[in-house]
Amino acid sequence: MRYITIVYVFSIIISVAHFKVFRKCCTKNQSLIKVSRLDKNSRDKYECIDYDRHLSEYKEASLNSDLVVNQNVIIDNGIPQKCNLSAIELYGQLNASTDRDICYDRIITEINNGMIIQAAKQSIIMLKCDGSNLTSRNKLKLQGIVKCCPRDQVYDSEYHLCRKRHEFKEEWLISQLTLNICDIFFIENKMDDCDLGEYSVEIKEGVYRLALINKVLEITKENGDEYYIKSGSWCVDQDYMSRRLLAKVCILDCSEFDAYCMRKCCPIGEHISRYGTRNFSCAQNSDDRFLFNLSSYIEPLRRKKGDIGDVMGIRASLECSDESAQLQIYNSSWIADQHSLDMNGWLRSRDVLTDEYCLDSFKTSTGKTEVMAITCVTFADYNLTLLEVLLPPLVSRPRRRR
Repeated sequence: MRYITIVYVFSIIISVAHFKVFRKCCTKNQSLIKVSRLDKNSRDKYECIDYDRHLSEYKEASLNSDLVVNQNVIIDNGIPQKCNLSAIELYGQLNASTDRDICYDRIITEINNGMIIQAAKQSIIMLKCDGSNLTSRNKLKLQGIVKCCPRDQVYDSEYHLCRKRHEFKEEWLISQLTLNICDIFFIENKMDDCDLGEYSVEIKEGVYRLALINKVLEITKENGDEYYIKSGSWCVDQDYMSRRLLAKVCILDCSEFDAYCMRKCCPIGEHISRYGTRNFSCAQNSDDRFLFNLSSYIEPLRRKKGDIGDVMGIRASLECSDESAQLQIYNSSWIADQHSLDMNGWLRSRDVLTDEYCLDSFKTSTGKTEVMAITCVTFADYNLTLLEVLLPPLVSRPRRRR
């Protein structure tokens, strides 16, 4: 019996020795912040805070997400004490020391002279006591994941914007992407803007299968076709309505994913605040009053083709091929301005069929939120409009413009 007990204890010691250990600065429920002052004699301080308890203080700040550590890695928490700390930014594979005078984490925000400022978008930093030497090390693999929306928000594919969901945890993304081969995960909260001419296409889990291979997003169709989206051209998030995994990818050809693509005037999360015949301006959505509701455009198309709009692509800009063009405003509440989208994503009105347009939400004079259309109009178009008034039977047919 004694022999069996000794062997059992020995086996536990051996198995624990093979675990990877990560010296993390803050506990799972805490976040690392940097506190600095302009006083040249003061040094930067680093503190762990309870994020949920301090949420109201940082609700307007753009915060980095916390590091997420694989459950197979043993976490040893604690910021080194009683020493002057230096911060070193790290990239790629992490040769992590297990020494007590070193820890690793991610700064979610900075407080400079009492003012909250956005922290640099670093992946991970090492806090190290000045003069200490790195000894024992673990090789830990870092994996970056680009999340479409800021921290505490998820993506609404129905209204095409980010919406608050404070209870959302980044661990959910990792579990959906099955990334067990990595040790430490850091979340980047916002995909880079798509290149000129590209659409941001919304890919939903179920219609497609999503997987992450290093920094490349793999998308698989039901028929087995596979697509590989390079780093910088994709992001993932939870879908607000279905609570399933969703990806946004930048592509030129919407037909690759059978996507219905259209033009939005303002970037995601913004609406038209002012407009005229020469330009328009955008403003950030302050609440859910400015939902980008496309149902009046998509539902008539679905009566003809049931699955249209299941995969949507959006390009946020208005590009007029003629620099001298002015803007024509179409307000849905005015009978003369009635317009629609056709099956190819072009805008159709009583006098024009064009892909030089954009749609977006705006607030009417009565305080109601509606969606308006804006098109590019040239001097020749104005002349033709005058002819339509004088000779409607001869010229009253849609003009196709590119």
